[in-house]
Amino acid sequence: MKFLVILMMVLGAQFAQAEITTVFNSMAGTKEAKGYLKAFPMPEADEVRNVIYLKPLKKEHMSKVEIMVGSMMKTDACNHYHTYGEIEEVNVDGWGFTAYLSKLGMTTTTLMGCNDPTMTTRFVGGPVLTVRYNSRLPIVVYTKKGEVLKYRIWKTKKSF
Repeated sequence: MKFLVILMMVLGAQFAQAEITTVFNSMAGTKEAKGYLKAFPMPEADEVRNVIYLKPLKKEHMSKVEIMVGSMMKTDACNHYHTYGEIEEVNVDGWGFTAYLSKLGMTTTTLMGCNDPTMTTRFVGGPVLTVRYNSRLPIVVYTKKGEVLKYRIWKTKKSF
């Protein structure tokens, strides 16, 4: 930690902003998963590294993780909004792990006439990716600053 502080002082505050990491479920991660986080590179200056740790399950093969990236926008109550883009799978060199990179595009709306001019801020979803449930590795998603990452766990009761 001392090394990091000294390095930040030498390189300036701009370097400090590049180390933003958002951690979901930090209590759920195993020691193994938390140890593997060092394999994933630090984010660029305009990115945020989002880390999801999953709880160990008895039958992990019967669960999936759905990842959605979007943004918070002012919207009206009448129209439907959607953000285009993709979540790209990127190989972490030297480790064989997979990281995910968000690439959001333009936002579209239905453009219906609205009698209620009230604008509210809400999440406008974009690309969705479903990955396998694995509590032994963290799920690392790089997003641009201002983008919001959401995820949910899908479970089935019967094995196929």
